[in-house]
Amino acid sequence: MNTKGDRRFGFRRLRALVSAFVVATGVLLALLGIGASSKATAQPNATQAETATPTSLPCYTYITTAAAGAITPGNTDIGNHCDDCFSTILLPFPVNVYGQTFIAANATSNGALELIGNSGPYTHGCVTLPNGFWATAILAFQGDLRTDQGAGCAGLPGGNCGIFTSVTGTAPNRQFNIEWRVVDYADTTAPANFEVVFYENEPGFFDIFYGVTSDNGSDETSGVQESVVGPATTFSCGTATLSSGLKVTYTCSAATPTATPTAIATATFSPTATATATLTPTPTATATVTATATFTPTPTPTATATDTPTPTPTATPTATAMATLAPTPTPTPSATPRPHPSPPPHPTPPPHPTPHPHPTLPHRA
Repeated sequence: MNTKGDRRFGFRRLRALVSAFVVATGVLLALLGIGASSKATAQPNATQAETATPTSLPCYTYITTAAAGAITPGNTDIGNHCDDCFSTILLPFPVNVYGQTFIAANATSNGALELIGNSGPYTHGCVTLPNGFWATAILAFQGDLRTDQGAGCAGLPGGNCGIFTSVTGTAPNRQFNIEWRVVDYADTTAPANFEVVFYENEPGFFDIFYGVTSDNGSDETSGVQESVVGPATTFSCGTATLSSGLKVTYTCSAATPTATPTAIATATFSPTATATATLTPTPTATATVTATATFTPTPTPTATATDTPTPTPTATPTATAMATLAPTPTPTPSATPRPHPSPPPHPTPPPHPTPHPHPTLPHRA
């Protein structure tokens, strides 16, 4: 019978295989140098993010909670000033997402942080997650954006566009901030400002902060996914919910999906008794009696009676019959032996004859 522990082990094994496939795909894409779509111009100094290292921290899905919060401005320009491109960031401390540890990530101009992969596609409206555009990725404000130019950049912190990072606090309690300052691709007067934050001593969650956004996310998607087949969590999908001053916390949950047990039929063999009837051989007796009586009268009476009985019993065994009865044995009565024939009585010899008296002869004169 499958136990709950067996089913959980089977599910973890499936997740590990999918993650391995995604990692291999990300490495292949990195080797090929694929950085964006047809209108992308990848940064010359961009390098591919490191692959993930599995850890023992369980994480199967994320739960979101909303609160108020403010962006911590970045002070290091990573050099991302382009359209539909990505730049690699070396993380100051290991970051855990979906139970895997990362030391680098690819930040795209379209508002995503790709931990595995570097596709950097542009999108519009609601994108259903999980989605084949990304492997393991945090979609902070995924849309059709740019970081290179536009009148809207002047209204952002520092008066310019790009992706900026900063580290606050001291080890082991550091906070790493990745801030986007972008404009809409079609309308460069429409700015957007948002930030992803990781915590060194709290690997079980991360935050996304939102500053000014021209459409509050009505043409963007916000969420996280582990792979092209999931799991995934969506907070906002083409709705105007990503307003300025919003903080969304993504907390890792170790709860696993409940598998539906499948009944397995087990055949049970029940042996059927087979009765065997055995017939007892019956001996057949044969008796042979020979009686010879001879009587010869002589002057001297002589009686001779000869009795020669010769019974010779001969046993003739009868073959044993084997009977197989199924499924319910029915006992077969044993054959009743036939009575032995009684040998005929010995003949009684005739009585000895009485001798006749000799006649008296007269004497001759």
